[in-house]
Amino acid sequence: FERHRLRSRRARVNAGEHGRGTGPYSCPPWLIHGRNSPMRILHLLSQRPSHTGSGIAIQAMIREAAARGHESLLLCGVPKDEEPSPEQLDGCEARYVRFLSGESGLSGPSIPPDLPFLIPGMSDVMPYPSTRFADMSDARLDAYEGAFGQAIDRALAKFAPDIIHAHHLWIVTALARGRAPGVPIIAQCHGSDLRQHALCPTISARLREPLGRLDAVLALTRRQQADIQALLDIPPERIHVVGAGYRDGVFRRGAQPSPPPVQLAYAGKLSRAKGVVQLLDALASLKPLAGRWQLHLFGATAGEEGSEVLDRARALGPAVTVHGAVSQEDLAERLAACHVFVLPPSSRACPWWSLRPWRAAADWWSRRSRGSESSSTACPQTSCSRSPCPASSTWTKPSPRTCRASWLSSGRPSGPRSRWPN
Repeated sequence: FERHRLRSRRARVNAGEHGRGTGPYSCPPWLIHGRNSPMRILHLLSQRPSHTGSGIAIQAMIREAAARGHESLLLCGVPKDEEPSPEQLDGCEARYVRFLSGESGLSGPSIPPDLPFLIPGMSDVMPYPSTRFADMSDARLDAYEGAFGQAIDRALAKFAPDIIHAHHLWIVTALARGRAPGVPIIAQCHGSDLRQHALCPTISARLREPLGRLDAVLALTRRQQADIQALLDIPPERIHVVGAGYRDGVFRRGAQPSPPPVQLAYAGKLSRAKGVVQLLDALASLKPLAGRWQLHLFGATAGEEGSEVLDRARALGPAVTVHGAVSQEDLAERLAACHVFVLPPSSRACPWWSLRPWRAAADWWSRRSRGSESSSTACPQTSCSRSPCPASSTWTKPSPRTCRASWLSSGRPSGPRSRWPN
């Protein structure tokens, strides 16, 4: 993280660029700090930090920053009755923009919401009640930007960060660029933000100029780097491909039971966009082999798509177990006992989960999607199997005529660690 930001800023300073806009700093602060000097880092996340991949990533950033002596402040969106636990944030101080809650039984204090609607999610289907950006009126967008803008102003005044690490190339990151012109901002792309640019072109058009002035952007793959450059016209030297990662102290190899049954696992949001419905439809064709395979679904779900996934899972009887949302430690233990990890999404640029099952010694299968080849280079080629990605009519909806055949046509994994019954 520091190596990328220092190299990028030094290259710009050597070329005669001394920061962007005007602000309280007369010298770029990340040149004042040595590589190992403590920094004050403001982390920005527009949604809940405990339910999605970006939330897991920001928890890891805060944890690793604290281990290296950096001081962090998190600004994020939460339902009005929820606050992340201190354990999730590693003791990091946090500030919140509060939204209406669509859930019952949340354990936080009952506080009036800053915004009278459900929290917008970066994906159109979130694992909790949410609002879609594409459905927001101009009045709601104005209120959303006003609430986050004021929260950013308060964080800047009180915390005085040396650097801002923002998640998603979307509204809150653009607000930060406009309100903190003198503070270096690094933004991390997760893929879902690029889909929002495609789904909400009117919003996208007014965000491109401030997003184009970011000091650095972190991409998951070179393909995503090219997409960001094309969308925001950011020079390639300011877009750094950092890939994905896993917690090597948690995801470890373990003993696996001998098949049958073959233990299959999927982890992520339980939604149609993630390919879970298509996966269950494909497995329905294997009902005659009941008892020879077992699917484990890890992840939260909500709304109509959640009901659709659960109905299909119930139709397959005891062959499918829905575990719901589990901790990283529990997931690591269960993955270590599975033979095959299935990653059906068709649009994700570089699946975060692809490294975890490899570390836990599971073979894995995925569609040959945007970026899946680059993610698979981190694991032994003999343990990876990819089938062609079906034609897609939108970013997240594969054509129904090609979905069902895709998984079955991939065949069995061919590596020496495959353990499929005859």
